[in-house]
Amino acid sequence: MSTLRAKSARILSSKDTPSMLCRALDCYHEDLIAMSKQAKTQSIPPAQALQLRQLSHDLSNALEVILQTSYLLGTVELNESARQWREMLDQGVQQATGINKALRDYIRTHSENAAG
Repeated sequence: MSTLRAKSARILSSKDTPSMLCRALDCYHEDLIAMSKQAKTQSIPPAQALQLRQLSHDLSNALEVILQTSYLLGTVELNESARQWREMLDQGVQQATGINKALRDYIRTHSENAAG
């Protein structure tokens, strides 16, 4: 898990180009999927699974706001630099959505109560 935290810190503090940040997010997503495959037999206790589901739901809501804001930015004329940042925003939201889906799948697979 410390590897994921280190990558998160790198993404959040980075002043790299948009493509470098997107590659870092791709690695983060791949690590989450790998962790999910490695821990197939472990079970998440019901109380923690419920809390994780609620957090994932809240994250989905936050991502939807960002996605809609990005869409609205796409309806106005932007200079080249702003367009590149908007594209990075779109890519980041899509990757974060994929990570959130992987998290929900992990919770569903590893929780004692599959409802949720």
